[in-house]
Amino acid sequence: MRLTGQGAWTAFDFVVFGVMVGVVCAGFELAMRMSNRWTYRLAAFMTVIGGFLMVWANLAVGIIGNEEDPRNLMFYGLLLIGVVGALITKFEARGLTWTLRLMALTQLVIFLVAAALEWTLLPIFTIFYFSLWLIAGELFNRSTRASSDSATSV
Repeated sequence: MRLTGQGAWTAFDFVVFGVMVGVVCAGFELAMRMSNRWTYRLAAFMTVIGGFLMVWANLAVGIIGNEEDPRNLMFYGLLLIGVVGALITKFEARGLTWTLRLMALTQLVIFLVAAALEWTLLPIFTIFYFSLWLIAGELFNRSTRASSDSATSV
């Protein structure tokens, strides 16, 4: 901001961004402790980074309309599904598989509602996040299968 004169962050903005970075770091640390399987860790990293980017975009410019548009609350609801699903399933890969699938479905429903009501929502945004949630869910699923394969071979 000092070099270009652009941007008008307040102290509160820096605190919010600091909390966001802290949540990402805590998510990475939790992923590393929960499993030593690369599929679980990669899925968790994808999910945490995806959530971070969604919140950042929503706070910065908004996803539908501008950052103050109340329709953007839907995206926080989508992320809440992920947090609640992770807590209910105790971060178990099988439960996270279904949580991420539900998030992908919710992402698609949000897009369909936005399209039906003629809200401006870029399809590429939906394609990116729908794919991200599905791929992360499949990685969690593979982590589950890898765990059960090693348990049966012992």
